[in-house]
Amino acid sequence: MRITMKKAAALILAGLMIIAFMPAMAFAVTGNENTNGMYEPTNVVTTAVSYSSINVSWDPVDEADGYKISRKASGDKYYKTVKNIKDEAVTSYNLTGLKKSKNYSITVTPYKVVKSKNKYGPTTYITGSTGLRKPVFFDRFSDSEHITTQWQTNDGKAGLLIYRAVSTDGKKVTDNKKYKRIGKSRTIELEPTSTKVHQTTPAVTVAYKDSKISDSETLYCYKVRSYTKFGNTTVYSKYSDVKSYFARNTTGKFTTTVMNTKDKSTTGIIIKVKSDANNYSTNIYNSRTAFYDAEGNKLKTILYYSTNGKKYTKYTKTVTLSGGQTMYFKLSLYTAYVYTGTTEKIRLGCDYNKHRGNYVSAWKYSLLRIAPDGTNSIKSYYEE
Repeated sequence: MRITMKKAAALILAGLMIIAFMPAMAFAVTGNENTNGMYEPTNVVTTAVSYSSINVSWDPVDEADGYKISRKASGDKYYKTVKNIKDEAVTSYNLTGLKKSKNYSITVTPYKVVKSKNKYGPTTYITGSTGLRKPVFFDRFSDSEHITTQWQTNDGKAGLLIYRAVSTDGKKVTDNKKYKRIGKSRTIELEPTSTKVHQTTPAVTVAYKDSKISDSETLYCYKVRSYTKFGNTTVYSKYSDVKSYFARNTTGKFTTTVMNTKDKSTTGIIIKVKSDANNYSTNIYNSRTAFYDAEGNKLKTILYYSTNGKKYTKYTKTVTLSGGQTMYFKLSLYTAYVYTGTTEKIRLGCDYNKHRGNYVSAWKYSLLRIAPDGTNSIKSYYEE
């Protein structure tokens, strides 16, 4: 048959169009598309049954006649088929004879029987462990009398054991023999202490408050591990990473007094600030210092400071309030302001606990309650 140049060009163009559309068609059948009329198993979950056994469960797969279960231990190259389940209604299996505290990769593959041969669907992969995952540090809070650490665990009803070591040279303790158990968490209804026992649940954050704090010179080191019991056998996770903290001393604590509250001028309002810490100095930052009302609106800026209340210096840089020292700050109103009992705050940006490398930045507040008659009552506090 004779093909003209025009027909040949049309055939070539049609062929190029088919080739151009083939990748789009191939991408369309990727992802969770079925294989041999079956989809991959969903909601696959592994649970440690004992120190040598893991249970794997999944949702049933439509059109499946059974399931193939395979496993591979960490470090192995190949998967080993451990069970061919010949009942489509069975959607869980216990893998036994496993090694203690070891991770395993487990697969679940549906199959159906066609002409006496197994036709397999797509496989779902999941990790299981005969041990417990080590807890993860979440957060901490501290003051001069307490250090509270928070730890996250995701191992069902596993408990949490809390260990502590102390260091007087400011260095983190690495010797495991120096750690002593100080707490045992078994719940989450209340905050665990050394005298209360509580129970954890999946994906829970457990807090432990350590009240046995002696001084701010001691470095307190903490680590935890999960545990659970299988019959008469107790299984432990690996220890968490060590977290270490100094108790927060009162370096940044101070009291304030309004020296001349009846002065309604736009300048000349003077705040007296006295450090309550006798041992360490507190850095006070110009860039983080202001005077606010109860709603958080900035009313004044601090323009000058003085160490004796007489000779004032332009407040353009960080000043240091030494332990027990008194300093005076002169403020300027942005707008006219009438004292009518409004609660206000002077906010000073401070660094404290600077010794031994434990450098902490925080806001410090001092609350000033101004009475309608112009007199003032003072209540001081500090917080992060």
